[in-house]
Amino acid sequence: MEKIILGYSTKNIPIHSKDKYMKSLVSKTEDFLRRLRWKAFFFENEDHVKKEHYGFKTPHTPPQDDDLIEFENDMYELMKSIEFKYSKNKFQNKVIDDLKKIKKSGKVAVPADKTTNLYLLNRSEYEKLLRDNVTKTYKKAEPDREKDINKTSAKLAHTLEIDDRVQQFTTQQCFITLKDHKSNFRNNPQCRLINPAKNELGKISKKITDDKITEILSSINTSLNLWKNTAQVIEWFNTSPKGEKSRFIQFDIVEFYPSITEQLLDKAIDFASQYTTISEQDINIIKHAKNSLLFHHGTGWEKKDRTFDVTMGSYDGAETCELVGLYMLHQLQQIMPPHLIGLYRDDGLAMIPAANGPKMDKLRKQIGSVFKKEGLKITVTTNLVEVNFLDVTLNAVNGRYCPYRKPNDHPLYINAQSNHPPNIIKQLPKMITKRLSDISCDAEEFNKAKGAYEQALRSSGYDEKMEYIEKTRNPADSKVRRKRTRNIIWYNPPYSLNVTTNIGKKFLWLLAKHFPRGHRLNKIFNKNTVKLSYSCLPNVSTILNSTRSQRITVEEKEDRMCNCRNKAKCPISGECLKTAVVYEATLQTEETQYQYIGLTEHTFKARYNAHKSSFNNENQRLSTELSKKVWELKDQHVPYNLKWTILRHGQPYRGGMRACDLCLTEKLCILTSKHENLLNKRREILNKCRHMNKLLLKKCL
Repeated sequence: MEKIILGYSTKNIPIHSKDKYMKSLVSKTEDFLRRLRWKAFFFENEDHVKKEHYGFKTPHTPPQDDDLIEFENDMYELMKSIEFKYSKNKFQNKVIDDLKKIKKSGKVAVPADKTTNLYLLNRSEYEKLLRDNVTKTYKKAEPDREKDINKTSAKLAHTLEIDDRVQQFTTQQCFITLKDHKSNFRNNPQCRLINPAKNELGKISKKITDDKITEILSSINTSLNLWKNTAQVIEWFNTSPKGEKSRFIQFDIVEFYPSITEQLLDKAIDFASQYTTISEQDINIIKHAKNSLLFHHGTGWEKKDRTFDVTMGSYDGAETCELVGLYMLHQLQQIMPPHLIGLYRDDGLAMIPAANGPKMDKLRKQIGSVFKKEGLKITVTTNLVEVNFLDVTLNAVNGRYCPYRKPNDHPLYINAQSNHPPNIIKQLPKMITKRLSDISCDAEEFNKAKGAYEQALRSSGYDEKMEYIEKTRNPADSKVRRKRTRNIIWYNPPYSLNVTTNIGKKFLWLLAKHFPRGHRLNKIFNKNTVKLSYSCLPNVSTILNSTRSQRITVEEKEDRMCNCRNKAKCPISGECLKTAVVYEATLQTEETQYQYIGLTEHTFKARYNAHKSSFNNENQRLSTELSKKVWELKDQHVPYNLKWTILRHGQPYRGGMRACDLCLTEKLCILTSKHENLLNKRREILNKCRHMNKLLLKKCL
């Protein structure tokens, strides 16, 4: 195990290739134009009944609006006109060199669990740690387990009328992070097992659970302290009784997520039903979302003692812990007033006035007994004058608080030369200063702590000095501010240092040009309702995560690339069995040459045979733009020749991916094609990915 000292944050963004940037731009523009079309559609159909879809996108392509055609065409031209330059600096060169070295090493880059540290492990060492953590609490699931979960999910989604929007269980590979803050880490490394395989119904469970928690906390009958951030902890601390005899009790719930049982969740739901209404359907969705599987090299695993599991990384894991936490705080009311104790996820803190040895020992036993009764194990520390909680240190005697960092955690920030949008770079020192001021009780504590943060900023290329910001109000008071719901459509093109085109300026000009005052759609498309904000490309951490995927290099033999009997007549020069490709068909006549761009997730030969069928079967003449043109030439008795070429390789869509790389590759090829007689239409850029359809829950009914 080798600790990597990069000297900069893994949140820095390197300069990506032109191809990577353009794929992201196509994806963002496609998403924006689709939302623009739907907005125009609902504006024209105000009587359309809107249903609750819990944020899941429709599988349908929005209808074309005649008033949007010119704007869409100009947006396509904007994408085609993007210009690039060579823009690298000393920092960017270092980042790119480091990434190349790590990738060439063949090792796995594993991040620390609660610090910014990074470690390189041999693949065998990583696989052993991963396997040990999987087999410690999991066993291999039955072959039909995944299918059963999907069937139940499909039935629940069907009742909500969203089974054509929600995907099946994602089968992503599990991974680990290293707990390097634990003692004896080098000799006995401990890990946190992360399960990214998710049940899509977890998004619905998350919304339901979060809404119920909000209703419970806002109820006049509850005074429970369920903290969501440090500001709320400080607010509680400022109103708690402090003095010479005041002491803290700090406790930590051991492995809180995996320790939550179905019985404990049932008790938490029963408790919540006293303050809010929870329907039977809501309960079924919440509980079904916990029927999870962990995937290790394609094999499904489930908990040894039960199928019910609250996994790290699930959509509703944090909300489930908060709901159970509320129930536990309710139980703790039996031994102390609720205003003296609070909980943040698995970390608890209590302030005891007039504390003494026997009293604190009794409370320690009582708190442990309450959690033990519910099947939870905790570690409790009592009689503390000063305590480190989250990222702040609190003193029970003098009432002061100051910033806290773990001993081996050193602050790292994005570099001033990172490939982030300029506004983020500009605001970073101000945000850090504001944060440090909020968790410091006064300027004295701020000045004591700011040295390490100023040094971190200087090493990242910033020269601003940090000055204490006086508190005009309590940081936690922001929760009572009125929240305006602004109906805004955002266009989020990616930002890159090597792009010279001012996309924002051109976009706003197009908006003003096509939707001036008096235009039918100006009411919904103007500078107040349509705005631009640059998005970010993948950072170093995201790129390093790809080292977890096993590299298997297979040297394909020539006879596996082509199975044509006559190799000389292979349509693609001996590569007809290649999969996941974007191809080009050149249709040649005596006078004109036409081009058609297509894709196939399966072998090219299977797609080629489908094309041949559409050329020979008149019932399929409208199946593609290429078949339309071929039949047009046939009707006119014009001879033609066809030549096939593979343009690009792509990555097939898998469950859990944000976008289909194969479809984006095809759209990029269509967009950047310089052929005058391209048969593909621009509207194809707005086509939905068909590869996602096979993973929809409606396929399981």
